[in-house]
Amino acid sequence: MARRQLSVNEKTWIVKHMYRLEYPINVQRLWCKEINNNPPHRNAIRALMKKFEQTGSVLDIGPPGRPLSVTDQAAKDEVSSALQKEPRTSIRKMSTDLSISRSSVRRIYKSMGFKPYIPRLVHELNEDDFDRRIEYCETFLSLLETEPDLIHHIIWSDETLFKLNGHINRHNSVYWAIENPN
Repeated sequence: MARRQLSVNEKTWIVKHMYRLEYPINVQRLWCKEINNNPPHRNAIRALMKKFEQTGSVLDIGPPGRPLSVTDQAAKDEVSSALQKEPRTSIRKMSTDLSISRSSVRRIYKSMGFKPYIPRLVHELNEDDFDRRIEYCETFLSLLETEPDLIHHIIWSDETLFKLNGHINRHNSVYWAIENPN
């Protein structure tokens, strides 16, 4: 079962009584008499004393792990200005150009509210396309009246992709923006 975190007052109480009583078991017994709840484990008391003797304080030093110093305001400003110049720059290229790790660039993008937007392919419709659609539907309906079995001879598929404006590689076309640019 996980133990609860000791408060600063409890830690100072332990240090004060540990110097007077010398052994963790004696501090635990006094804890039970005075505080009336489960005492901290003897290893926790020893670790607290070791920390106090090394640092001179019972306060925690800070969060463990590496500091996120790259995501400071200067780096955010640098990424922001580079992103405004070219919103289609990939995270990998931005990371290389600015000498910042990819994870830090992604973290900065997220903190600034930027999201990746991928352009969607849509068919370009001209003004006469609507008339041609209606004309095709009327022609097809008249063919169905003359040949009712025609619908069974058509292979229906949605695997064809028609591009009227040329090829777009959507995998590489990513826009980083706060709102959808479309």
